[in-house]
Amino acid sequence: MKNIPLIALSASGMKEQKDKMRLIADDFLIKPIYKDKLIGVLMKYLPYDELCLHEKQKAQTFTGIPVKEKNIRSLSPEIKAKMIHSFLPSILKQLDVLNIDEIIGLVEKMEKYNKEIRNSEISEYCLQLSRNVQIFNISEINRTLKQLSAFINY
Repeated sequence: MKNIPLIALSASGMKEQKDKMRLIADDFLIKPIYKDKLIGVLMKYLPYDELCLHEKQKAQTFTGIPVKEKNIRSLSPEIKAKMIHSFLPSILKQLDVLNIDEIIGLVEKMEKYNKEIRNSEISEYCLQLSRNVQIFNISEINRTLKQLSAFINY
C-alpha cells in the first residue's frame, strides 16, 4: 500500500480533539484554515521542487532589472483614478484570498487596459504576476500584488 499522508481538518481546537487527530492522521489543521498554514502542511508531505537560484532571481525581476532598483514613475491622475476604481479592489482581495484563476483574470484585464495607455510599469507587473502564477510562486505573487497596490496608490 502506498504511503498516502492523511491531513485532517477540524473545527475544534480542544486538547482531546487534537490528541485524537494525532492518533488517526499524519497532521491536522484547525478551521479556519489559512493558506500559509495549508501550504506549509502540504509541503511537509508532498514532493515539490525548489527553484534554483537563477530561476528565483529571474522570477524576482522585471525585464532583468531587480524591482527594488527600478525608478518607478507615478501614474497620471486620470490613469491612477481608473486603476484605483477598476483594479485596486481586486488586487487587495487577492492579497487576502489568493485565487489563481482570479489573478489570471485580473492580469488579462490589466493587460487589455494597458494596451490603451501603454504604461511600461503596468506591463512589467502583469508579466511578473503571469510568471509567478505559472510557477505557483505564492510569496512572489503576494509581493508583486503588494508592490502593484503601492504603485497604484503612489
